[in-house]
Amino acid sequence: MKSTKSPKKDGPAGDEDYGANVVVNRPAVEAGLPVLDAGGDFADGIIAYEGRWLGADTFVSFDKKAAKLIERQGASVRLLS
Repeated sequence: MKSTKSPKKDGPAGDEDYGANVVVNRPAVEAGLPVLDAGGDFADGIIAYEGRWLGADTFVSFDKKAAKLIERQGASVRLLS
């Protein structure tokens, strides 16, 4: 009789089972995608979202492109130099 267990895959720590246990913060991802689509960095969109979620009023960055893209979304932005 064959085993009905899911196949094991070799992982970084040896023989581990990598199932479908994925956790996603969907609103954060949905905030990152428009920035990525506009030619920016996905992470900048997520950082701006998380900052707003945590109560920040202004997105602050050294990155001119990120500041421009986040400002286009209607957020308050401060560009540091």
